[in-house]
Amino acid sequence: MPPIKGTNFASLDEIPGLYISDIIVPSSPSQLQQHEITHVLTAMNRRAWPSIPPELEIAHKTLPLEDDALDDLLELVEEACDWIKNALGGKQKDESAEEHCELTGTLCAKTRQPRVLVHCLQGISRSGSIVVAYMMRQLCLDYPTALALVRRHRDVITPNDGFAEQLVIWHQMEYECKGQDGSDKKLYSDWKKSRDDLLKSGQEEGNRVRARSLAHLAARIGARRM
Repeated sequence: MPPIKGTNFASLDEIPGLYISDIIVPSSPSQLQQHEITHVLTAMNRRAWPSIPPELEIAHKTLPLEDDALDDLLELVEEACDWIKNALGGKQKDESAEEHCELTGTLCAKTRQPRVLVHCLQGISRSGSIVVAYMMRQLCLDYPTALALVRRHRDVITPNDGFAEQLVIWHQMEYECKGQDGSDKKLYSDWKKSRDDLLKSGQEEGNRVRARSLAHLAARIGARRM
């Protein structure tokens, strides 16, 4: 699929401090500084994780996630949401500002307001799914409502078919994958069994599911460009 042109950085105004982009912004130290990003969550395969210079003092969380309709989003989404919430919950010390204050003898201890960037390769499916899941949990929304809300800020966001199905389950499970006893909730167990059965049925069937998901995404992107 060709790259999506247009703006690659969007603020999700309903959650102050939360942003989404493609890989361009986290791969550019100057853009990270321009947008005053304090935290980056990367949701993509390990081979393509961006390298963020340590001198920027940006907290970086990585989630190994393929844009595959059969990949297990629910396995990672709770961890992702917890990390985003914790990141947005506090201020981050600006060490360079504190050092400047010490040198000048001023009382100007400075902190940076948290600005959390969630990204994948194109800012469409994987990172889109993460921010939708977070908005669902924080605002107690169902999947269609949360998706419509984030599309007001980045209209290209389109979770693949498998992720969309799992986000519906995420709402049905009340945004928790584990029960009180620590085991997977039945809806999650049922989804995993169905997915595993599909994978066992052969590569052809799995590829059929993936192709159908890609066709839906292509149709969505094509309609947007018209």
